[in-house]
Order: sequence, then structure tokens, then C-alpha cells
Amino acid sequence: MKRMFLAIIGLSMMFDLSAQKKVLTMEEAVVGYHLYPRSKYIQWQGDKNQLTYLDREGLMGESVDKGEKSVLLTVAELNRILGAELRGFPNFSWLDDNTLVIARQGSIYHIDVAKKQVKQKFTFPKGAANETYSKAGNMYAYTIDNNLYYMDERGNSYTVTADEDKNIVNGQVVSRNEFGITGGIFWSPDGKKLGFYRKDESQVTNFPLLDINTRTGELKEIKYPMAGMKSELVSLGVYDIASAKTTFLDANDFGREQYLTGLTWAPESDMVYIQVLNRGQNHMRLNKYDASTGKLIATLFEEKSNTYVEPQSGLVFLANNPKQFIYSTNNRDGFMNLYLHDVNGKLIRRLTDVDADVEFVAVYSRYVLIIIGNKDSYFSEKDVDFGARITDRRGCRSGCFSPKPFLKEKRIGAEIFIGCLLLANELFCTFADPKCNV
Repeated sequence: MKRMFLAIIGLSMMFDLSAQKKVLTMEEAVVGYHLYPRSKYIQWQGDKNQLTYLDREGLMGESVDKGEKSVLLTVAELNRILGAELRGFPNFSWLDDNTLVIARQGSIYHIDVAKKQVKQKFTFPKGAANETYSKAGNMYAYTIDNNLYYMDERGNSYTVTADEDKNIVNGQVVSRNEFGITGGIFWSPDGKKLGFYRKDESQVTNFPLLDINTRTGELKEIKYPMAGMKSELVSLGVYDIASAKTTFLDANDFGREQYLTGLTWAPESDMVYIQVLNRGQNHMRLNKYDASTGKLIATLFEEKSNTYVEPQSGLVFLANNPKQFIYSTNNRDGFMNLYLHDVNGKLIRRLTDVDADVEFVAVYSRYVLIIIGNKDSYFSEKDVDFGARITDRRGCRSGCFSPKPFLKEKRIGAEIFIGCLLLANELFCTFADPKCNV
């Protein structure tokens, strides 16, 4: 209770002197969203070197090379396109430099910004969630309850799984979001195959949670594997769109109670790479599987530790050399560093050698951006050679690449653009380090 009152006081102090005369209601003080610090939601506009963000006028575009601003779409124009009565602009994303994506009331709209009209509309059945798009196939995969489906470009829906047992869950997050797991649907690069997690929770005990959204409160049970008790059994299926058949990968290195993370498709869509971790979390194998048969092709290498191994991200294949990938681990020297391997697992060289955790951000052709702890940021200009320092500013930072390099220093506001790099704080960043407290 004391913390709540302190939070209310802290929010009240955010107002300027002219606003201090206003007496807040309890609802305004506790759930008043207008008291939140202002931030901007920024996206690159497809293949353009142009930032897009929301302003009072609507969806704005700002070119990086010239600094010119323009209104791409107003709320009134969006309402006319959607046949809606929105009071503000919803969150958005881009498929390409002219196609805006808006999700609203069970539908996802692909909007032609230049013509100001809907290019395509996907309307999902009631209860659909986890919608995941395949640009190559122009299709969406989605879940309803515990099963997985996909919708083609004509709006036809197809069933991928049909498990009646609610303990069998398909296409959703597994292992309680541990080890970098953020989703359960994985389209192949060519859009012809659909990878998905399947978890069997039949041996996991129920755990009661109090739902305070009802007037008197209700207990709702979830599946939660308590320490030392039975855990969920995770497998990974690959559904072939043409044959409508599913093949499960032969991932059984440590028994069924194991972690399958870092799932990465090969650029050619023929192989799947998985980091298989034992439940004791101290032994990991990077395995390569045939996506058509599910058979194990090879174990590329292993990571072992007396304490624990903590895989957090998938492989990143180089755009200019699909036979090489960047691998991230903190098991070899105690810090999260980057290593370059070939598709057979051979270590080509270590990319970073610092006593700090390295965050891999993006790769574009020959250009690689990394953020090194709270120290320095580097921009690599020759293949994946360790490149030049961008900034020596201390503190939390994040970054994202523009789609095309312009290899010329530009400045917009307080931010510096070098090459295809956007080094950003909350003004231009689409994501923030949770440790930053911004």
C-alpha cells in the first residue's frame, strides 16, 4: 500500500506548476494513462531510408538523408479506408515501403499508403491469436485455443492440428518464455513450410491463480511445472503446405523433458537448426535437421558447463554468405559474445572479444550492428570484421537498421545516423532494454 501511495505521489510530481492546481481523482491517479511519460513508436518504412511515427497530424514520414517530413496518412483518411471511427492512430507495421499493416477487430488490413486504399484484408475466426505472417507465401498462421491454423491469400482457412485434448497445445510459447522463446510459429523463408511448437502438459500439475477482474474474484487454474516435478514435453513439428502433412523433428537428445530453443530456418528452407538443452540446463547441443524427414543430420557442436548454459537467441545467417552464421553464447568466456561458424559447425573466428555482454541487433549484407553492454557500439563495414566505434556514450542504448545503407553521416535532432545504422534512445527506438528504466 505504501508503494502505491508513493507511485501516486511520483506521478503527481510530473505535472508542471500550472497543472499542480488540478486535483486528481483516484482513477486518474492510479490508471490515468495521460500521466505516462510520452514516447514515440518508430518504424522504418519498408525499404526506404525513412522513419515513420505518429504525431497529432497522423502517420508521419521523415527521410533520413534529407530530413524532410510529410504526412503519410491522417486519422480521417484511415477512418475512410477502414470504414471506422477511430479517435487516434493504432499501432502499425510495414510489409514494404508502401504497404501499411493495421490490426483491428479481428482483421488485419494491408493498406496501400500511396493510393490510400485497402490492398488486402484478412478476417480471422473468433478467438484467433498469435497471428504470424509469411511474406513469401502471403499467408497468416494463427491459433485458436490449443490448435494451429493458417489462412491463404484468398481468405481460406486450413487446419494444421486438430487435438481435442486441451493438454496438447500447438503453435504457442513453450517453456514459459525461457531461453529467448517468444513465439510458437515459424514460417520457412520460402513460405512453403510451417514450423510450430507442440507441448504436452498432461503430466504438469495445475496451479490456481486469482482472477481479480470479476467482482468477487475467481480462481483459474494454469499449468505450472514446480521445481522437481513433471514438466511439459515439447516437440517441434513442420507442416508442409503442399502435402498438408506434418513431420516432427527427431529431437530427443535428453529425453522428452528438455528445451528446444533458438529455432532457425536455413536460408534455403531445407534445414532447421535447434539448440537442444537438457532440463538440468548445463548441456546444449546445436543440431541440424532435415525439414522434410525430421531426421537429425548432424550435431554441429555442444556447450557444457558446471553451472548452466543459457542460449538466448537463434542463429543469424549472413545475407552475403548463407553458408555462415553468427552464434551468440556466454558459455565460453563468461560474457555474451559473438562467433562466426559455418553450416558444419566449424568455428571460423570470434567476432567480439570484450568483457561485457554483446547484444546482436541486425545484419544487412556486409553490415553488422552490435551493442556492447553499457560501453561502446560498433558498426562493422567489412563482412563481419570487428568494425569502428560509433559512440562512447555510457548508458543503455538500442539500435535498429535502416533497410538500405547510405554510408554518409547524417544528424536528425540529437541522434546520429552513420551508414545504415540508427543508434537510438526512446525517441527513435522501436524497443528498449528493460534494464534501462526508460
